[in-house]
Amino acid sequence: MGAIFNILAVPLGWLLHFIYQFIPNYFVSIFLFTLLVRAITFPLSLKSQKSQADRAKLAPRLERLQKKYAQDKQKLQQKQMELYADIRNPLRVRDRTELVSKLRELSVDYARLKDESAQIDKEYGAKFEEAKNAFKSFLIQWRKNNPDAPHGRVYRIGCKSG
Repeated sequence: MGAIFNILAVPLGWLLHFIYQFIPNYFVSIFLFTLLVRAITFPLSLKSQKSQADRAKLAPRLERLQKKYAQDKQKLQQKQMELYADIRNPLRVRDRTELVSKLRELSVDYARLKDESAQIDKEYGAKFEEAKNAFKSFLIQWRKNNPDAPHGRVYRIGCKSG
């Protein structure tokens, strides 16, 4: 569970630390970090809201089906499945065998993407580390040349800064 958490936590922590290095104020850094995360996740939340609106549009049709086929549960289930298939069926599957074959295709695609990702890591991992180290040395040099500029200081409310 820790590894799954680290996949998101570590990069987000780096991002917050990166923002804090340029704006050494926790309030402003967290505010900008929140805006950035919201901007990144906006497409997902928009898609979620659209799907909720689509489900709300289906509600009256589902209620009519439930009233019409209240006595015949099997027929009701069949009609509901037909309704969902007519509206939106992203995998375009009709039964379990088609679903299994689609999942196999997706797992093959996932394995291929995983291999390509490992290859990209091999190719660009060293370049990324080199760029990261160059940026760190730039920041160190900048701090030496600009000793009056704030960097990494913690400001506490009600305390005198030395």
